[in-house]
Amino acid sequence: MSNTIHSFDDDGYYAGSAELPPFATGHNPASATLDPLPKHNPLTERLRRVNGSWTVELIPLPELTPEPAPPTLEESKDALKKRITAKRWAVETGGVMVGGMRVLTGIEDQNRITTVVANARRSGLQTVDFKAAGAWVTISVADVEAIACAIALHVQASFTAERAHHEAIDALPDLAAVQVYDVTAGWPV
Repeated sequence: MSNTIHSFDDDGYYAGSAELPPFATGHNPASATLDPLPKHNPLTERLRRVNGSWTVELIPLPELTPEPAPPTLEESKDALKKRITAKRWAVETGGVMVGGMRVLTGIEDQNRITTVVANARRSGLQTVDFKAAGAWVTISVADVEAIACAIALHVQASFTAERAHHEAIDALPDLAAVQVYDVTAGWPV
């Protein structure tokens, strides 16, 4: 009788062997046997314990995952348009210089300027305290209106640039042209 014990996992697959000390006695664990291993090629076959006997199975080949298909021209154009839209948002909300002052142009900033212009005229104010990109200034309501106009022109120029990019992207003839398209050109500063 062999002194080599062979263990297997819960699914019966061979897990390894160990030499028992001479004269070892006792009960074999439920997941081990002293039955000799059949001949097999460990590179292509695996052993499995089924109904009290070893069986030899071919090792299944791994399923090959096909390479993802490269994006189509339309998918590439759509992805490029998303980059352009993100660029427009960054430009639109990135601020604008007005009369030597950096004025913020985020949506809240746009709404606040519009509210100041409307309420200042209704209230008969001639000047307002205004915080431009971190610095307080006192400016005339006419200056606030000029800032509102500069912001409106900046926002519109951002959307006009985005539209021009989208139209140019729609006209690109192939993937090579999409890959070299310059998303940084043509934006207002």
